[in-house]
Amino acid sequence: MAIVDKFGGIHGAFSNLVYRTYRNMRILQMKPKKVKQTNNSKQAGKEFGLCATTGRIMRDVFHHIYAGYDGEMVNRLCGVLRQSITASKTKQRGERDLHDGELSFLEGFQFNKNSPLDKVMKVRPAVSLNQEGKVQVNLPAIRKDQLFTGPKQNHRWYTLRLTLASFDFKKEVYSYIGYRDLRIRRGMAVDAQEWVFDEVLPANRVIVLSMSLHAYKQDKLDGLQSINSKEWSPAEIIGAWHTPPVQESNPDEELKVEEKLEPMNDYLGNKILQDILAFQALIPPPEPNGLREKRKPRYIEKPEFDLPNGDIKFEK
Repeated sequence: MAIVDKFGGIHGAFSNLVYRTYRNMRILQMKPKKVKQTNNSKQAGKEFGLCATTGRIMRDVFHHIYAGYDGEMVNRLCGVLRQSITASKTKQRGERDLHDGELSFLEGFQFNKNSPLDKVMKVRPAVSLNQEGKVQVNLPAIRKDQLFTGPKQNHRWYTLRLTLASFDFKKEVYSYIGYRDLRIRRGMAVDAQEWVFDEVLPANRVIVLSMSLHAYKQDKLDGLQSINSKEWSPAEIIGAWHTPPVQESNPDEELKVEEKLEPMNDYLGNKILQDILAFQALIPPPEPNGLREKRKPRYIEKPEFDLPNGDIKFEK
């Protein structure tokens, strides 16, 4: 039953039509029909759920680097994760997750499309793993004519922050490896910078590096107050790597890494992988050589008596 509210808006269902509100827009749409899904489409839907639950964990880990959602960030992150996971060259659906994906799809992801970092900053950092296996970031000098495109609100200081995090989706834990901050006064040039994360990268992890920019204004107590918002909150993934697993010849290698592990609360990825394998088990095995057994042609048995030829006349 559809109802009309005091503002004249229609809500609910009438016949096969549904009235609803989405982003301050009134939408009229047909009721969804039940669709009989094939086994393959069910597996694809489950893998999409794997990307969604992976994206939620990543948003939770990096929630402090951006202020508010821009409205489409959830779908955009899920999309690049799907590209990454399905691009796996080593494992098939039901076995693959972000540990097997192509992480280059994550690089350049903007957490806030209203203020993308590559537009706010006139210079770009160079990110790499050095010969010692350490994450290294080099930022060119910023001249006065290359200053940031800041928020409209009055502000005095910026903080350029690097956040390095690790993810172990198999064990459902994550950790923050390290941070690097650079305080910049508005209107001042910045010398070239080089950061090296001396922290040891844990084995068999997905390592993600983000860069974010935070603006501050002076408050009445001579302190700094952040003014980032969903309209202006530049944050970007600038690097992502896989670390190799621990070698069997040196099983104690992983013990050298000192880190505070945090649980991935409500992560459903491993259960989803089991569900996909269960769907695959329902598919009958292919026939030998991929060929079906030839069916014998059907013949009409010849009757024992002879049929007359020509037209048959019946007596009136």
